[in-house]
Amino acid sequence: MSIRLKLGLLLGVVALAPAITTAWLDARLLRGLGADLTRTYAEALSAQTVALMEQAAAAIAATTRQERARVEQLVTAQAHYAEHLLQTPATAAGPVFFADDFDRGLATLELSSATDRVPRSWRHQVFHHGADSTATAVMNQARALLPMTAFYQRMRRSDDALLRWHYIALDNGLSATFPGHGGYPDDFDPRQRPWYQAQKAAPQLRWYRPHVDASTHALVLNATMPLQDASGRFVGIAGIDVDMRAAVTRLALPTILGAGSEVLQVALLQPPEVETAAAVIVARQTAAAVTVASVDWAALPALEAFALDRADETQAVTTDMLAMRDGQIRARLHGAEHFALYRHFDDAGGYVVMTVPVAQATRGALAAAAYAASVTARQIHLLTLVLLLTVVSMVVLAVVNARQITAPLRALLAAVERLGRGHFDTRVAVASRDEFAILGHAFNAMVPRLAEHARVQESLALAREVQQQLLPSAAPTIAGYDVHGISCYSDATGGDYFDYLPLSAGTRHGVVIADVAGHGIGPALLMATTRALLHGACARAPDLGSLMRHVNPLLADDVSRGHFVTLFIVALAPDSGELRWASAGHDGAIVRRQDGTLVPLAVRDIPLGIERDWDYREAGALELAAGELLIVGTDGIWDAANAAGERFGRARFQALVASQTADATSATISADMLAAVAAWRGDAPQSDDITLVVIRRRDCGLERSEQIELRAGGPRRLE
Repeated sequence: MSIRLKLGLLLGVVALAPAITTAWLDARLLRGLGADLTRTYAEALSAQTVALMEQAAAAIAATTRQERARVEQLVTAQAHYAEHLLQTPATAAGPVFFADDFDRGLATLELSSATDRVPRSWRHQVFHHGADSTATAVMNQARALLPMTAFYQRMRRSDDALLRWHYIALDNGLSATFPGHGGYPDDFDPRQRPWYQAQKAAPQLRWYRPHVDASTHALVLNATMPLQDASGRFVGIAGIDVDMRAAVTRLALPTILGAGSEVLQVALLQPPEVETAAAVIVARQTAAAVTVASVDWAALPALEAFALDRADETQAVTTDMLAMRDGQIRARLHGAEHFALYRHFDDAGGYVVMTVPVAQATRGALAAAAYAASVTARQIHLLTLVLLLTVVSMVVLAVVNARQITAPLRALLAAVERLGRGHFDTRVAVASRDEFAILGHAFNAMVPRLAEHARVQESLALAREVQQQLLPSAAPTIAGYDVHGISCYSDATGGDYFDYLPLSAGTRHGVVIADVAGHGIGPALLMATTRALLHGACARAPDLGSLMRHVNPLLADDVSRGHFVTLFIVALAPDSGELRWASAGHDGAIVRRQDGTLVPLAVRDIPLGIERDWDYREAGALELAAGELLIVGTDGIWDAANAAGERFGRARFQALVASQTADATSATISADMLAAVAAWRGDAPQSDDITLVVIRRRDCGLERSEQIELRAGGPRRLE
């Protein structure tokens, strides 16, 4: 039986039997539709609202986490460069401008129009000294810091509203800020600010609670890092102020969630920043969380405590936050029921909290109930007339429509079969003006996109194959060492890279690992460029510092702002166990000693491609004993996140290194570590490239015939 005949019979039966049955059932069933629709729709809208909140929270938390990581990376590079300048005799020439020069508005400063109390100069820093010092006393340090201006101009854009000030504050009273500006209070001294005192007591990078900027009276929070001299003594801090107003504008819920919804940024503050541990609101979507009094810039502003209407609900959410757990709750807020969802974006107690009124989320259900009631009334009155007309008309339409429906279907079926055989010139004729015409136009528009997609897939496959050929297929045989490397890309192509280089006329073997910012085609091209430059210079470079000093200016001239390469390279001496190493902003290198202790190899230099004249040096030398390991990874390992958004973290990475046994091969160690990261990630997608290199010191008593040549894993997606 043909589909045309089947369709004709089906339309006839469908037209008659349901029409007669509906006449009796509609009056009974439609009266209960309103209540059922209201309940079902309200439940569906509630579930949809929570799902939208989860998606928005994940996006906002990821954006906040990325911006926080960017600020931390910038302030770290800023601190390293400032330490380098302060420990090097000043050579830069140029004028030194102090705060009173900006207050006078010198034309040479090229000040921009004032946007928040004070004009700024994007060409100069401003220098300021405390009341216990003079401009003459701090002039040497001020001249030493003049090159920081070019560094700031390269590291940030003038339209980056999130970053307010970059600054260096020294313990001798000198401070240098970019962009330059005036408007400092007469009694301004950064050494007296609480964030300076807190950083002076801490040995590592730290964030400080929201406070008031002395010049603009804007609400800011800052990330700071201590500065040390060559002997390790504290000499000051490097910091970046983040504009809370700009941060607030980035917090936004989808407009579909409607009025009354809000996004909060909540922080868990601990003493001494506050008297007792508390969850406070530092930013909100609808308005500033703190009102700043311009007359009292030196005082820490009072922060609003996070609270719901009921104390037990507030306590439940706060308890989850203190335990670094994410969650959601239906609670009362401002006298009404709300959906509240909270997601953390860092390991220090930073949370994104979203609240949506339940009434706002389910308002469509009430409208649907009213609409259903009106439709039911009309349906009952028209039912009899419609039934009679339907019986007559559907018999006629069944025969006519069967022919009209099946003819376009047969044409579409033939076109689909031809397209399936690879004929991308296939098109269908469109003669009607109904849904089949829309389907035909959609089919004709789809075919060129399918052809283009096929060409793109072929190009990506070729790019992946080319990049795979750039990575080594096997590790070299190095007397006394067992080496294994592997790269796992998150996209078809990636920005991670590892390689083996001949150094010092063959007397040493180089092992290098690098991470280009980002992943995909762009970073893959930059990775290929870095590889070519390293291979071109490795035979001529007398040491690792010279090699990086050759490669860095070539990269700096070619890459655009915001792109750079972190790199770690080690030179292995056959048999002796001595290795030399250097790092360009890459901090994933750890040595595991025989007794299980870990020795992280510190970062000494900034990433490649940022400052073309950076003086890269070998960071040091050490000796590996039999069974000891050097393990180097990229940030795709500790940034790997599970389905809940929790990162693997550096602590787990270090514990994983410490758990490795001395008798396992480097290939086994690599496989175990990557398996541990994959198990942590679970069903969550891999979001960044992962590269791992393991160097194990062998027992030097092994005969050369017993040494095993280890194969390096080629690039693959980590499953």
